[in-house]
Amino acid sequence: MGGGVGSVLMNLIEADRENEHRVICLNNNYYRQFDKNIVQENMRKRRAEIAECIAKVDIVIVHFWNHPLLFEFLVQADIPDCRMALWSHVSGLHAPYVISEKLVRFSDRFIFSSPISYEVPEVKALPKELKYKLGSIWTTGDIASYFKVVPEKHEGFNIGFVGTLDFSKLHPNFIDMCAKIDMPDVKFIMIGGGCDTDKIKQQANDKGILDRFHFTGVIEDIRPFLAVIDVLGYPLNPKHFGTCEQVLGEAVAAGVIPIVMNNPAEEYILLQTLIHYICHNEDEYVNKIKLLYEHKGKRTMLISLMQDSLKNLYHSNRMVGNWSGMFDDMMFDGKRKRVWTISDKRASMGGAGIYIESLGDYGRVLESGNVDDALALFGTNRQWKSASKGSPRQYWYTFQDDELLLRWCKLAEQGV
Repeated sequence: MGGGVGSVLMNLIEADRENEHRVICLNNNYYRQFDKNIVQENMRKRRAEIAECIAKVDIVIVHFWNHPLLFEFLVQADIPDCRMALWSHVSGLHAPYVISEKLVRFSDRFIFSSPISYEVPEVKALPKELKYKLGSIWTTGDIASYFKVVPEKHEGFNIGFVGTLDFSKLHPNFIDMCAKIDMPDVKFIMIGGGCDTDKIKQQANDKGILDRFHFTGVIEDIRPFLAVIDVLGYPLNPKHFGTCEQVLGEAVAAGVIPIVMNNPAEEYILLQTLIHYICHNEDEYVNKIKLLYEHKGKRTMLISLMQDSLKNLYHSNRMVGNWSGMFDDMMFDGKRKRVWTISDKRASMGGAGIYIESLGDYGRVLESGNVDDALALFGTNRQWKSASKGSPRQYWYTFQDDELLLRWCKLAEQGV
């Protein structure tokens, strides 16, 4: 359970006064604060305990993204009768994060974290009899404390980025864009970590701008940095997997204007505001940052308009209220048995078979064994070659004796 999902989940538990929650993590809980009486870690091999817990509770929420331990559990576990909602923390717009018909059938409710997921081709193609299961509940880690951030005087013009330093999330031309932002006193504050941190530093060094960068690594509290950041430069990969982008709500609450690309997730969020800086290309991104640099005095007026618009979107009571209504609705359903249907061939393939199942119809490409088709698939998105993000390598880290997964890892490296 990572920081983003962890903050959302802990906020839901703390804000929901009507229901009792218990959290089961199949691996480590990386969220910084949690009650061990509520959260159980490293439960992958303790399926009997998981089953006992599921049997006792009224409703099970599965926090969904493409992760090998989650799909291993869904495909292989003997799950007792229950009411189950899957809450997707990824958009599903781009494989390897896939919202398949099988997943929707497996659930009693399939809840998106952002309405952009209604545009997923697989969702649009669902049979009518399954669409009643769909819903959307916005995720929030609670931004109330960010409204208390007081801007601090500082030298220069600070452009911040907060998030995963991985080009499957970050725009692939990020450093080129930074190099074009040539004001003499500009600094780039990079908050976060990821598998491409060293590559980003190397690219900045190659461009001769590494001295403008400050890399903080992963930090627990970003509020002190938001107090000295002038603009949040947040250009993401056009095929990223995100939805509610918590940092956009946090930045606006703290008084920092975000500048984003016109990707579905960010565009949906900022179109809720009267003022927004949404860019259609790299030059527009650079020019908007320069515009805010030149008109520093107007930022206070602009951000106040944005804050009023986004405060409700990221309000905890909105998320809790929507789940309360969903819980009430689901309680009219009886508990039912669910079994993941998988062919004998895939079941015999171990980790590779589980990975194929996670990809919905895309899995057929890998199952066919056609190398050219696999290369074409892996060339569609940088997530395929990430160390995580539902990639072959993430699955191979879990199933390291699986030679087929290792072969796909090597093919993925030849992709984007």
